[in-house]
Amino acid sequence: MSGGVDSSVAAYLLKEAGYEVIGVFMRMGVEHENKSVLADDLRTRSRSCCSVEDALDARRVAEILDIPFRVMDFAQAYEGLMDHFVDEYRRGRTPNPCVYCNRNLKFGKLDAIARQLEARYVATGHYARLAVVRPDDQLVSAEREARGQGEVLDSTGGGAFAPLRIESRFSTPPSGFAAGRAEHDDVYLRTAVDGAKDQTYFLYALTAEQRRRCLFPVGDLDKSQVRAIAGRIGLTHVEHKAESMEICFVPTGDYRDVVNARAPEARRPGPLVDTDGRLLGEHQGVAQYTIGQRRGLGIALGQPRYVTALDPESNTVTLGTAEDLQAPGLLALGCNFIRPAAPAGEVLRVQARIRYNQRPVPATVEVLPEQAARVIFDRPERAVCPGQAVVFYDGEWVVGGGTIERALGVSDIAAAAPIIQQTLHA
Repeated sequence: MSGGVDSSVAAYLLKEAGYEVIGVFMRMGVEHENKSVLADDLRTRSRSCCSVEDALDARRVAEILDIPFRVMDFAQAYEGLMDHFVDEYRRGRTPNPCVYCNRNLKFGKLDAIARQLEARYVATGHYARLAVVRPDDQLVSAEREARGQGEVLDSTGGGAFAPLRIESRFSTPPSGFAAGRAEHDDVYLRTAVDGAKDQTYFLYALTAEQRRRCLFPVGDLDKSQVRAIAGRIGLTHVEHKAESMEICFVPTGDYRDVVNARAPEARRPGPLVDTDGRLLGEHQGVAQYTIGQRRGLGIALGQPRYVTALDPESNTVTLGTAEDLQAPGLLALGCNFIRPAAPAGEVLRVQARIRYNQRPVPATVEVLPEQAARVIFDRPERAVCPGQAVVFYDGEWVVGGGTIERALGVSDIAAAAPIIQQTLHA
């Protein structure tokens, strides 16, 4: 429970469905002055999560819902997350801390705590849906069962149904329930009903075991329905609460504040060059820039120029044209394939998303050994950022994803599997 409307309504829906709910607030450490960043802002700023105000809001929700509430200390775990965040920027990459947090903290460390409490599932307010694969390989989603039966399975198992008591105006019950999930069922990830709020981009890295143990109660509702439920049940203090827009440990919205406070050496100046290596000026530290950046370059060239390359080894930042930002493909590492489980050598047609706010684009994926993948776009994509996630979709189903290692050029594409070449020239 973050103190926001989504997790608050998720807790309510679970309790109404017959679950025994324990509310948990993940307290982020801000007491370490030598490493902490903007501690006062983290405690009070309402546009970021994990503030004292958020903790109080979450506790009040728990009191209204009459469920146990605990504040868990995640200070050490968050330190690891922030260290990773800063290190990635120092390496000239653009990290996605939400992917890291979901896999390692919310559904990693928090799941370990849930097991200690003998809790069967970890539920959040994420906008995403799940579907169970039965032994006969037919997809049976909780949503489909809920629609067909007018109720959902109780988490206690045994095949008994427990009614889901939601006002009739919410005609589509949430699908983020267990629905009789068995211990070894395959659980697939599916986009949320509210496409504008869908958060599957940040959840692709969850392991099979993590997916079996997680619930997303609001994934079948849109945001307006979630707020309406909050108002109806008396959670007026969170009903219209503003959403957290920044990374939880970057309350100012500028990642450089965190990087520079925790790693002052990240401001080491170096050469700013063009794509031919000609010196244009001096940059203020590789970590201060991201691929595709145009503003704040500190230099006037008379025509638009963008950051096209970051080299921390030579401490060089390269500027180029918009055309220089176009990439026909990318190499991804640390890939996690959900549907289907793809062996090395397999080629998949997908829709790929290389940033959260982007509409997925058609692409071909060649699965490589050691959890790697070569992704070839049907049309070149702009500003492929190493460190960001690339997530693969098949319609509303999440196929998998990985971390972008680098953009691929024309010469890299020539090394692609013959079947990809056939696809590209078809």
